[in-house]
Amino acid sequence: MTWASREAIARRPARHSRARGGDFGTAGEGGEAIRAAEVVSEEVLEVAAKDEIKEGAEKSLQDIEKRFEEHHSDPEFMGGDPNQTTTTMERSEHQELHKDLNKHLENYKNNKGETYKNGNVKSMRPGRGNSRAIIQRNFSRQERLKAVGDFYKQTGAKYENAARDFFNQHPHLK
Repeated sequence: MTWASREAIARRPARHSRARGGDFGTAGEGGEAIRAAEVVSEEVLEVAAKDEIKEGAEKSLQDIEKRFEEHHSDPEFMGGDPNQTTTTMERSEHQELHKDLNKHLENYKNNKGETYKNGNVKSMRPGRGNSRAIIQRNFSRQERLKAVGDFYKQTGAKYENAARDFFNQHPHLK
């Protein structure tokens, strides 16, 4: 029941009257019990409205929280610490960052001769057939850090907070 419908019910005139045979014997002269019940009803409606407002606020907060994600500026698949400080980003920006990072990592080809089934040399870009383990086997940690540092100096520089967090973790790569 919405607040508006509760309010409409609260405004309805009392259904009991002497003319309709209502019993005011327990209500006292002037119907004090009925008035007391109306006051209680109004208080109940106020509490219900506050609960509705609270529920609405909680839902709005949940919706907002769903729009944000935590980004590991030193990607875990590249050997980054899973417990590193993360950067809070809107989901759409986080997805765009990973799209840009993946495109950037395509430029870093392994020198160990490992290829995909189609013969293309594997890169640092993660994906089907190029797992974290394969990337870490084909590229040293220093090569991977350099690639991510290059990203945050170039295309990834537009993700200022993530870039800052990365270089705070790896100041020697600035």
